[in-house]
Amino acid sequence: MKRLAWILGLSWLSLTAHAEDLLDICRQAISHDPQLALAGATRRYTAEAVPLARSALLPQISGSYGISQDRATSSAGTVISGSTVINTGNGGVGHQRTLSAGVSASQSLLNLQDIASLWSAHASVNAQNALYQGSLQDLYVRVAQAYLKAIQYRSYDQAYQAYAEISQQVWQQVAARNAHGLASKIDVNQAMTSYGLARTEAVDYHNQYNDALEALRQITGSPVGRLLQLADPIPLQTAVPASEDYWIERASSNNPTVVADQFKLDAALRAILAARAAHLPTLSATISYNKNPTWTQFESQHSRTTDTAIGLSLSVPIFSGGAMHAQVRQAIASRDQGVDQLEIDRRQVVRDARNYYRSLAAGVEQVRMARDSAIAAAAAVKSARAGLLVAATDMTTVLYTIEYQAEANTEYAYARNQFLMNQLLLKQAAGDVTWQDLEALNRLLR
Repeated sequence: MKRLAWILGLSWLSLTAHAEDLLDICRQAISHDPQLALAGATRRYTAEAVPLARSALLPQISGSYGISQDRATSSAGTVISGSTVINTGNGGVGHQRTLSAGVSASQSLLNLQDIASLWSAHASVNAQNALYQGSLQDLYVRVAQAYLKAIQYRSYDQAYQAYAEISQQVWQQVAARNAHGLASKIDVNQAMTSYGLARTEAVDYHNQYNDALEALRQITGSPVGRLLQLADPIPLQTAVPASEDYWIERASSNNPTVVADQFKLDAALRAILAARAAHLPTLSATISYNKNPTWTQFESQHSRTTDTAIGLSLSVPIFSGGAMHAQVRQAIASRDQGVDQLEIDRRQVVRDARNYYRSLAAGVEQVRMARDSAIAAAAAVKSARAGLLVAATDMTTVLYTIEYQAEANTEYAYARNQFLMNQLLLKQAAGDVTWQDLEALNRLLR
């Protein structure tokens, strides 16, 4: 018997050692979550807009190389190849070969459109960086929410499994009493019906628990091991600082979506400048060097020319078919879209911050009351079952107390998890969710 207890103890320690805590799941999610990977790829793609825009302001250097040959036949002893007369003696075929090689460089000296486009690209990159930070914070929240939800539905599953087991025991007790004439057939049928309903709900919550595990697997891309259990009781820490105005202001200015919208609006304003600058003249400097050696079939006809040119180029737009005006109007409309989207998102985060702050304040009392109800329900079931044995309690009361205990346990599990999630959601609305928040939550798991 002692050996069996020792083996079971080692098995329990092994399971505990291999249990996956919240941080384990989050590390897997950071490496394998497709939503975060998509945000990262989008950020890398957008980041290349800056060097692309900057390239228009940097020197443009190109080289060229070519060779050509002219051939002609003359019976008069000469071959005319272009403007060159070639002596071929008494007639025949002559040829001329020309090699052309050169290098040219140009440098933009004044192009306000390209400068504004570079500014717009920087703003777009900043917007995408903010969105990526928002995606990372969203991943933290999604992992925590999925983990707590799995724990929550496991509690539901356990509560209704216990409800079903107790209902079955009551049904068996009533059936035994009925066999001795101490309980009516109505009591037996009532107990059997209660057991059937309890089993149905237990199966339903078990399925929901399995689906909650699948939600975690969807994030991590791999099966999830055994989850830890939430501590009981949990610390009921409200928002710090305890100021609704602080959290609203923080959300309005620091939420990643709002910050990204502000950068997008800035990019749209720069795009308007770029579109309007397309009407302005541009100035650039150019330099080129070309070398053109020529030789014929006869050595005496060889020649070589070189050419170096330095200049300034002034380009003045005159008419482009209305494209420039259309681009300006399009850029202005894009700016208006940015203004509206910023206001939409700002109002949403303000609403979220206010709601989560108030829910967190009210959640303290909700969790306490739910815990007291669960404790009271457990005591009521114990008393009711004891009263049933001595016929001091009727069947309806016993079944009601059993059902109420299951409901009280599920309500307590929901209240705890929702309180912890409101803490994270409030910080997410303010743009302040960090890895340290997950570590603090992980310390509540056993």
